[in-house]
Amino acid sequence: LALDEEKEALGHIEVVTSEEKREKGNRFIANAAEAKTYGDVRKFYKKICSIPIHAQANHRILVYRFTDKDGKLIDGYMDDGEYGAGRNLLKHLEERRLNNVVCVVTRWYGGEHLGGMRFELMKDVATEAAQKLNP
Repeated sequence: LALDEEKEALGHIEVVTSEEKREKGNRFIANAAEAKTYGDVRKFYKKICSIPIHAQANHRILVYRFTDKDGKLIDGYMDDGEYGAGRNLLKHLEERRLNNVVCVVTRWYGGEHLGGMRFELMKDVATEAAQKLNP
């Protein structure tokens, strides 16, 4: 029963999605949602990771920023093996003053390394998804 209730709760999260970007066989896409608690962040990440195409990806980079009920700014990230990506994306959200947002950038590695260009592609898709929430 608890699992059914959890699936029900995950189903109610409104998710916005960026266009997919491709470069040298690599694919990037971002999904974002509104977040105001750690619970929102956890549920969103769980929802994205439960989608088979995202579950099969090489990396699912999580980044979030929200103001809690006491007015305190809470932010964080998880690189999921893509070193530096989360920190980079969090700085990007801060610079754009995007708040009350959780974003997952999914990357499918295409066999060719992109170097620093991968961060630009991640920022592009993350910005596109987040701006759909905060126009």
